[in-house]
Amino acid sequence: MIIVAIIVIIVAIVAAASKAILDISGQRHTVVYTVTGNGTADIQYDTYTNGNAGSAESTGQSLPWSMTVTGSGLFTFYSVTATISTGSSATCTITLDGRVISTNTATGQLASATCSGAS
Repeated sequence: MIIVAIIVIIVAIVAAASKAILDISGQRHTVVYTVTGNGTADIQYDTYTNGNAGSAESTGQSLPWSMTVTGSGLFTFYSVTATISTGSSATCTITLDGRVISTNTATGQLASATCSGAS
């Protein structure tokens, strides 16, 4: 009788943990990558399509620049890098669900500003 009760308790704990993991993995996050500064920059950033992570590059982008993506999953990592092509400075920022999670500034031609963070 005690063994049956213990098994029932273990099954209930595992089921609750599984549901919590599924709930978290299904949460969607709005991510805004922003690069401000002057001149142009080559920009690399993480993308998410149908729940799959990838990356993209936009070369020779006039600043300011921004891109909004939607991410989901248990371990979601975001990054953006801006390498100054022309101009003298670039600042990258990552905003996750309305909250800034990373910002960085680079100065000088060919300098890179890199921002990264996770949900």
